[in-house]
Amino acid sequence: MEKIITICSLFTIFFFNGVGQTIQFTEHKLYQASSRIFFVTAADLDKDGDQDILYTQPDQDTLQWFENQGGGNFIHRNIGIFAQAFSVWMVDFDSDGDNDLLASSYDPSKVILFENDGNLNFILHLLSTEVPHPLTIAAKDIDGDGDYDISCATQDAGKGMMLLRNDGNLTFTPMDLSTQPYTSTWTEITDLDHDGDLDILGNHFQANGGILWYEQTAPLVFTEHLIPYPWTHGFTAADIDGDGDDDLAAVTCGSQIAWFQNDGNMNFTNIPIGSGFSCAVAITAADLNLDQETDLVATAWSASKVAWWENDGNENFSMQSVSDSLIKPNGVAVADLNNDSLPDIVSGGYSGGLFWWENQGDGVGITGKKNEDFATVTFNQTTRKLNIKLRPGIISVVIEMMDIHGKMLIIQDSPSSSSSIHCNGLRSGLYLVRIKSNDQTMIKKIMINPLR
Repeated sequence: MEKIITICSLFTIFFFNGVGQTIQFTEHKLYQASSRIFFVTAADLDKDGDQDILYTQPDQDTLQWFENQGGGNFIHRNIGIFAQAFSVWMVDFDSDGDNDLLASSYDPSKVILFENDGNLNFILHLLSTEVPHPLTIAAKDIDGDGDYDISCATQDAGKGMMLLRNDGNLTFTPMDLSTQPYTSTWTEITDLDHDGDLDILGNHFQANGGILWYEQTAPLVFTEHLIPYPWTHGFTAADIDGDGDDDLAAVTCGSQIAWFQNDGNMNFTNIPIGSGFSCAVAITAADLNLDQETDLVATAWSASKVAWWENDGNENFSMQSVSDSLIKPNGVAVADLNNDSLPDIVSGGYSGGLFWWENQGDGVGITGKKNEDFATVTFNQTTRKLNIKLRPGIISVVIEMMDIHGKMLIIQDSPSSSSSIHCNGLRSGLYLVRIKSNDQTMIKKIMINPLR
């Protein structure tokens, strides 16, 4: 049976700082589950141009999702039978044009594939039982052979970080990445050092722990680096200071939040942001107020809080409360859930509550830094081209294209009055285009819709 969930605004939260009003959020309770919600993410599962919500309920025997109907309406749908699911990851695993799902089970230690038949009916394939207690997973083509490999964070198994190498035909070979019996709770796959291949990130959730960076130095050859940070539970990689390389941000359970500045040579400096955020467990990065700076969003399990840290442009962060209504929040994600070009927040908690918070802007319309536009920016959905036309008198500009998390995707110098950028390689979603000319900067939002 399908449930139709419609926006029902409970209240609007207003934030103020020393200068003036900042962004507002309206809280929506999407779902009250009968048991804990562990993991949440947002992705366009049905490829209709909006962001759906995927989540896990470890104490239930089914994997489910919320289909975004637009306008804040969601339909609750089943994916399939899978007990003890802790994380879920969307990817077109078989490259047939639709989105499939990978999921992990802490106990009985399974990694599975839900293959999409093209009509959102999912066929279960068991991929591995050889990764003990996989808590979270991520998938990308790590070795560059054209198929998806899977990184796994294993908890309480003495294995730490593991890799499932895809040998083709749904056959996987497990690889130990960790050199010590770590306990890990989170993983990401990214080219952290920008050397052209993918690295694997994990963590060691102990007093002598920190963020683990597995640098890929040759195909499937990894060097382990530990960036110390006791009791690291969650982390994320993003260009926080806008200097073109990836920094890190992490939370501890514990109560600490910090970011780690990359000096450009992969040396990371721990810069504390705050404390007292009791048992902080998850963190992500995004430009929430579209001011061209990377902000941070985190959850505190013991404090039952969701909050964001506003970056003032000089990497000074001020905490803004989003909610204390969600009991024991765990996972957190940022996505534009109502197609208004503003990033919203979604989280689920151990109370079984699943909430999203609608970004209302700053009350006057957030458009980034308030410089006068000196270029026209349009995106052609058919040709997949971003077109920029400069105002008369503007000689040349630098064009930067970023995803909603502030990750730099394209940098292009344009010495002419008009230019185009091909975006065929970018997935559907919201992107930010920043154009710089001497001391002037402007920013525009564009939405890339899925191909039909």
